[in-house]
Amino acid sequence: MWKGSCNPGQLTPKGALQHRQLGAALRRIYVDELGFLSKSFHPERTYIRSTDLWRTRQSAENLMVGLYGSQKHGLWGSPIPPLFTIHTLPTEIDYLTMNGEACPRIQQLRAAAEKASPVLKRLHEEEAEFEEELQGILGAKRTWSGYMDTVLPRVCHGIPLQCRATEAGARPHCITMNMADRILKNVATQSAEVYRDMTGMFEILQLGMGPLAKDIRKNLLNAQNEDDLKFKLYSGHDTTLAPLLGLLDGADMRWPPYASNLLIELWSSHGEYFVRVIYNQEFVKTQSDWCDLEWCPLDKFVAYLGKFVLDDLTEKCLKK
Repeated sequence: MWKGSCNPGQLTPKGALQHRQLGAALRRIYVDELGFLSKSFHPERTYIRSTDLWRTRQSAENLMVGLYGSQKHGLWGSPIPPLFTIHTLPTEIDYLTMNGEACPRIQQLRAAAEKASPVLKRLHEEEAEFEEELQGILGAKRTWSGYMDTVLPRVCHGIPLQCRATEAGARPHCITMNMADRILKNVATQSAEVYRDMTGMFEILQLGMGPLAKDIRKNLLNAQNEDDLKFKLYSGHDTTLAPLLGLLDGADMRWPPYASNLLIELWSSHGEYFVRVIYNQEFVKTQSDWCDLEWCPLDKFVAYLGKFVLDDLTEKCLKK
């Protein structure tokens, strides 16, 4: 009997449904209400980019099912999305996450900055006993985001949280919902520090998110020049969104929930162009108020992105 592959990181049926619902919500806005996207799918007007992992490709596929539906169904009755191409890069050189393999300098800078961070030091000291308790239950040491990845899927799917094996008759020691909430709180502190606030973060974001910022800048300028592409979808990770929000100086650095979405829109009004940035149905607020992302002039937005774009990226990534 086949024992299964145990391939990690697949999208669950609930996760697939979340992305179909997101696609349907985008259809209501951009097809039904605004009439910006066409009612039927046109591949020449759409570009889809994903990291080369099963779950992100599945996320893109299910979003497109929600956005454009399907008249066909597969062997088990699941809808088949319109035929489209998903563009990927090898994981070793992809830039939709802070890729320390492609850019070793990122790892060097992050390791030094995290070691020197008073925020992370204080978090470790204050939560040392709690960390030890989690390690005892889970049998492994993780970062706060690692603990979250272990616990949150169970919370999301209503599966009992992990317990430590005990002697027969003894009361099991289990993770509780209060403990899960505490993990999420600590993840938010960690996320704000390692993706926005810690010393040296500007250079780290240049190296890690600069190529994606360059893509976004190019997309906006092409749209200003009436590019045929109407919709560009990037299917990434929480570790795509968190540093991208950090790059934008986002005020809310809580860890991105499942099926989170960041919409970057280009609008024109009386010959002028403006950008709107919407994260999970709310306009992004920034710490420094460098621009009102509810209606930011395009030239100001692309100039801000430009600060993170390096012409000598390869050279700086290989710097010792």
